[in-house]
Amino acid sequence: MFDIDQMDKSNFVCFQLKDESVYFGEVVYQNEQGQVFDPKQDQEAVNKGKAVRHGFGIQLFGTTSDEFLCKYEGYWDKDRMHGICRCWFPDKSTYEGNMKYNVKEGAGKFKWSNGDEYDGIWRNNRFEGAGTFRHHSGNVLSGIFKNNYFMKTNDQFINPFLSGEEIDQFIKRKNEINLLKEKNKKQKLFFFEKVNKIEDLAQLIKKSNQNNRIPLIFSSKQLGANISEIFNQIQQLDKRSWYDFDLRQAFQLKKQNVQQLKQYMAKTKKNLSNVLVKGETFVVNLDDSASAQYDEIFYPDIREFYNSSSFPSQIWNIEYLNRHEVFEKIIADTENFLKMVVSKDFTLAVWSKYKIDDSVDNKKIIEKIERRFSSIIPMIKIDLIMITQ
Repeated sequence: MFDIDQMDKSNFVCFQLKDESVYFGEVVYQNEQGQVFDPKQDQEAVNKGKAVRHGFGIQLFGTTSDEFLCKYEGYWDKDRMHGICRCWFPDKSTYEGNMKYNVKEGAGKFKWSNGDEYDGIWRNNRFEGAGTFRHHSGNVLSGIFKNNYFMKTNDQFINPFLSGEEIDQFIKRKNEINLLKEKNKKQKLFFFEKVNKIEDLAQLIKKSNQNNRIPLIFSSKQLGANISEIFNQIQQLDKRSWYDFDLRQAFQLKKQNVQQLKQYMAKTKKNLSNVLVKGETFVVNLDDSASAQYDEIFYPDIREFYNSSSFPSQIWNIEYLNRHEVFEKIIADTENFLKMVVSKDFTLAVWSKYKIDDSVDNKKIIEKIERRFSSIIPMIKIDLIMITQ
């Protein structure tokens, strides 16, 4: 690691950027044709182009948003953070290690303000390779990390931000799920289908629901569809409205504005009530949010939003939603409170913007989906539908 006090600062310059951040360090000068002139070698460099950060430099950022650095000390390559560095964030988190063109890449240590710490290999801003994660509760995970998860076994990935007790509960739940999966395979209810017609998709959603199951719908990379495109087409086909529970939006509201979260859950209650009474469509939207800006490493825990009157845990069991003791709590205090019968035509689905190349083998697709979502939704109750071109 560098020692700033021992550095030659005779070539350092200081200037302010458009975002009001301040840079102090080495620069080169670049003209419109991309030619670079180094003031260490060319005394006229300052007159030959625009100053760009290059070499060692310190930048104090003019915003305190959690999405931006508060201070960066390290090396630059033509205005991009590149090389050994130290970073300080507004929430008192720190990073010390290597950068590659503005992303954490290679060896590095990140310390969160709550005491969590990851020391290991990074790739494209994610834990990827050998490393050690120390949880603030004292739990330590050391080994191989993949896509921010600790690889406990070849088929078991652990969220390192969980405490030791939470990890034990997760493994126990995972084992229980595996047992249920085996039982469910014997029942031969699960299906995975690829479709390229909206009519076929609508029929498969109904088929899944008829088996007291819920389809997780996602798009191929080649199609690249979003939630509105797909369900608006279904609405045009069957003339029924659709509503979604936006998990990312709910999670953001929980962090930022509890009162707005209460309003959002009240809206969800009204929508779900209409779905059950009028025979419309309700979609659990895991990650395709139009209103919530987010860059979260992990999916929010959907269980945090379970509520018997607005978003019941029985949402994954269609037979339970038909029971009076569940249904009456949802329609209470809505315009449907006098309705006593659940429509036979309502449909439930789950949507994710996660996309997979449609040339991937079906078995591998199923494995990818289960690995990504098994800790978020009860995969034992889920069918899979992939929309292709």
